[in-house]
Amino acid sequence: TLIQRAAHGPKNPIAQDIFNPITIPVGSGIVGTVAKTGKVELISDTRKDPRYIVDDSRRLSELAVPIIHQQQVIGVLDSEHPELDFFTDDHVQLLATIASLASTRIDTAIAMERLESIIERLRATEYSLEVKAQELGQAKQKAEQASKEKSFFLANMSHEIRTPMTSIVGYADLLTRPDRTEEEKYEWAEQVRRNADHLLGLVNNVLDLAKIESGELNPEIKRCQLDGLISDVYQLMAPHAEKKQLAFTVECKGPVPLEIDTDALKLRQALVNLISNAIKFTDT
Repeated sequence: TLIQRAAHGPKNPIAQDIFNPITIPVGSGIVGTVAKTGKVELISDTRKDPRYIVDDSRRLSELAVPIIHQQQVIGVLDSEHPELDFFTDDHVQLLATIASLASTRIDTAIAMERLESIIERLRATEYSLEVKAQELGQAKQKAEQASKEKSFFLANMSHEIRTPMTSIVGYADLLTRPDRTEEEKYEWAEQVRRNADHLLGLVNNVLDLAKIESGELNPEIKRCQLDGLISDVYQLMAPHAEKKQLAFTVECKGPVPLEIDTDALKLRQALVNLISNAIKFTDT
């Protein structure tokens, strides 16, 4: 179907607005015939041509020229005049030239539209690639940071494991001495047990590394005896302070609760880490 897009005269009183535009099926009327055949139609007397379709008023002469783009008719230039036999070959040539220019402009417009569409797709692809690059960069940074933290964790854990292991070996050696009392041996055996429990906790920490990475590690809050926890830490770290001839005592200032709600294993490990570093970096 052909739709009237532009007009000159009574149908175009203001700017390019078309007053009451008509539509013509392809193959219908003179204009529709040109759209179907792709050939110029020059009508000297429209009264004698039954194909003539009256628009706003009857005119006696009509010239219709096809606009062809890539061997296809994409529009028709139609001109009418009230006089009989008005249009000549010069008019045909003029409208054919205008139709050719219109085809070129339309081709340029289509090309520009396609180019703009391609540019928009390229911009969208570029933006998507930039987002992906940023995401990959962030993922790389996170992976590198996680690797550093894991290496630091394992190196620190290796150092921390030595502390209870040294205590276990030391107390086990004392237990083999026959000149010790049963009370002393019991105390040393208890120290071996406590250090073994602490060592087991460290091993569990290593196993918890996977949970840390997946964000599934949660503290186990339970009520614990504060004095017992402090005593365990003191008994564990006292031999190390003694080796460096450092004074190591426990002092409680102010009211101290007998029980607290905490993750005893992690609090114990935190205290051990702090005291271990203090002993390590304190000169004798």
